[in-house]
Amino acid sequence: MNKISVVIPTYNRMNEITKSVDSVVNQTLQPDEIIIVDDGSVDDTEFVINNYINSNPNSNIRYFKKENGGASSARNYGIMKASNAIIAFHDSDDIWRSNKLEVQMEYWNSHPEYSMIYCAFTTHYDDHKDITHPNDAVWGNLEGDIQSTLLVNNTIGAPTILAYKDALIACGMFNESLRCLEDWEMVIRFAQKYQIGYVNEILVDAYQHFMGVSSNTASFYEIQCRIIAQNKDYLITNNLFDKVVSTLFSRAQKTGCLPEVQKILMIYLRG
Repeated sequence: MNKISVVIPTYNRMNEITKSVDSVVNQTLQPDEIIIVDDGSVDDTEFVINNYINSNPNSNIRYFKKENGGASSARNYGIMKASNAIIAFHDSDDIWRSNKLEVQMEYWNSHPEYSMIYCAFTTHYDDHKDITHPNDAVWGNLEGDIQSTLLVNNTIGAPTILAYKDALIACGMFNESLRCLEDWEMVIRFAQKYQIGYVNEILVDAYQHFMGVSSNTASFYEIQCRIIAQNKDYLITNNLFDKVVSTLFSRAQKTGCLPEVQKILMIYLRG
């Protein structure tokens, strides 16, 4: 069985990081190494992590601190530091279920045609609303050649992913110019080259804070417009362009920013 490196980017998560790391350390299938990439935290994250490592001298945690560059930069840094063929991603404010790696690797071992495996996850919001992904609203296939599915639905969160390191590097890793939706944009590019497998079991609990990066509505829509423009030819060829644009505009209308989103999309489409 291939060994696993877990990459955890973190930034100013001194109050959440230990719970996140605990959920990796306590896996029924132990990873070979846990790489924590501190993206220039200015709180006591460094102290908390070093104290955790010193309190667990037999742990396989490697800690790196770098200048702030965003989550994509931190994940890419972790990928390049990883010693093993398989990379798992985690987020410093999310929790893995205890059997996550074991369940995913068992599935992967019986489906070697895949270069990435992901699983279902539940997002818990500050208003106590919980949403599971993927769900019945998702259009398309959930595994195999899922490029079309991913362009219509954002169904794969970074903490659900296991992937081959070589494949991640070959597809360009994470786009460091993006400050949100970077995991979605990456898996779309990954799906252009590789088959992706799916474990239909909730194995990750994600926590969305309204002050977090993903809550930045303007950036969220801007990145969606960029992704549509980047994949325009594929969407048109596969009769998906109108569907994707209609969904985007419907969401923008509900949040009161339809004219702005229409202008942004036109700018990107004109190149």
